[in-house]
Amino acid sequence: MFSVIIPLFNKQQYIKRAILSCLNQSFSDYEIIVIDDNSCDLSLQILNEFKDKRIKIIKNKENKGTFASRNYGLLNAKNDFICFLDPDDYFLKDAFLHLKNSINEADIVCFNAFVHRVKTKEFYSYENAFFKKDEHLLFLLKQRHFCWSVWAKLFKKELLFNALKYLKINEHLCYFEDFLLCFCTFNLAKTIKISKKIIYQYEFSEDGIYESKLRLKQNYNDFLKVKEYILYLMQNDFKNQLFNEKIKLVLDKNQKDLLHRIQKEAL
Repeated sequence: MFSVIIPLFNKQQYIKRAILSCLNQSFSDYEIIVIDDNSCDLSLQILNEFKDKRIKIIKNKENKGTFASRNYGLLNAKNDFICFLDPDDYFLKDAFLHLKNSINEADIVCFNAFVHRVKTKEFYSYENAFFKKDEHLLFLLKQRHFCWSVWAKLFKKELLFNALKYLKINEHLCYFEDFLLCFCTFNLAKTIKISKKIIYQYEFSEDGIYESKLRLKQNYNDFLKVKEYILYLMQNDFKNQLFNEKIKLVLDKNQKDLLHRIQKEAL
């Protein structure tokens, strides 16, 4: 029915919870593809303890980064619909029923999620909605916040393959790579649905890509790569002027925020 893709690198304290959140679902027609990105902790050992035929493990011989690892998972997916799970997050009860019930409803279905940092809160505050392409881009223009992560979404695999035609699938990216893929898929999708259903728990962790102070400079370098990609795509492929101007503002703000965090840590 659908494939769950999990990029994994050194998440020994979380990966069991992530896998169990899939295996404990009431709906069972799915596969789990875990791409181990050359982990050097016990992540792979923990993963191998699961004896479920629905779990497929791909091992990178060297560290490829989150973006490339997800893409390898996509290339090995057997189902026509794809969802992504980060190894330190987890699906909520009955999430897969909601995914199953949304099959063929749109090219992308965006669900709601809980986000946990100090407190747990809902990510979205939107109502159920259905958009055709240009309508959805206009909707995004009006939003102050929108989830540009690939999690809590159901994608048609055909759409993702189409998006990869515009990208280097082996690009080593671990930060802002979600934004890049969403930028492409939002521009390419003919139909997009937004659902109020809460299916996902996003966890901020101190050793996570976003929170880690040790990765700030690498995150900034990844961000610059993504920004360059997107500006190129705006100029050559995706030319909705109003939408692109909004995205440029988002990119500028994120760059400013990252630089501020780097400068703050340097003090």
